Amino acid sequence: AKSKPRPDLYKKMIDLDPTAPTEEERAAEACTKYRWMSLNDSLTNMPKHAFRIDGIAHSGGSGAVSKKELKAATTISQFADNILLYFLPPTHPKLHEDDCLDQRRQVAKQILADLKALSATVRKSPFALRHEFVGCSLLFIADLVSGMGSAHIIDFAKVTPVPKDITIDHRSPWVMNNHEDGLFVGVETAIATWEEVLSRL
Repeated sequence: AKSKPRPDLYKKMIDLDPTAPTEEERAAEACTKYRWMSLNDSLTNMPKHAFRIDGIAHSGGSGAVSKKELKAATTISQFADNILLYFLPPTHPKLHEDDCLDQRRQVAKQILADLKALSATVRKSPFALRHEFVGCSLLFIADLVSGMGSAHIIDFAKVTPVPKDITIDHRSPWVMNNHEDGLFVGVETAIATWEEVLSRL
């Protein structure tokens, strides 16, 4: 439950910001899930964009990008920086430099097209209108060698129907019990991010 203090979330809190815990949280060495999520979101600019990059896995180097580095990105320009540096890197061992640039453009165009199609679909979906998309993620897939890219919405396990007496617009700021999820805002931020990526290629 979001109201039950948890020691594991307290540890995450102090790892993220040692000054964040209240006196009560320090004494209990625990914090609620709501408190942790609010802090985490505030540090990633999540309330404004309804979007953040939580992870990038790739086939080069260590195979993953530091979450701390990704959390530091709070603007569309910075999201695009991470994508261009780590997700669509400027060099690839199997591609000539010119070919790599062409493939990066091709992948970005495909992902942007998928996002725009996804946006159009959820806007007219009766299911989306009556459901709260909690815990959903956007998954981006890229293969520079083939020039293939795609975007998908995933993680539907916590999607729940909205109470009959409540109407949501997927845009309004979230407050306790209003069931807003920022779905439309997040997809729009993703589109703006990939438009920025494409403009730099």
